[in-house]
Amino acid sequence: PTEGTAAVNITAPQKGLATISVTNMLGQVVVSGDLNLNEGSNTFSIDLSNEPAGIYHVSVNTGSVVSATKLTVTH
Repeated sequence: PTEGTAAVNITAPQKGLATISVTNMLGQVVVSGDLNLNEGSNTFSIDLSNEPAGIYHVSVNTGSVVSATKLTVTH
């Protein structure tokens, strides 16, 4: 759980571009953007401090692989 800012860790097999999308339980996109991944471990921050408490779906798409997880925001 997070109170606003969450760290997202992504392990990439190679350097490349990815897109990240965070949606609320209504399916509305609240955060999206492009990520520049390096080979190996990558850490990015997501700021959800302006979003209401609840469960969010985080999806990272590299073009060949889609990874998804849930994130709980508490205030």
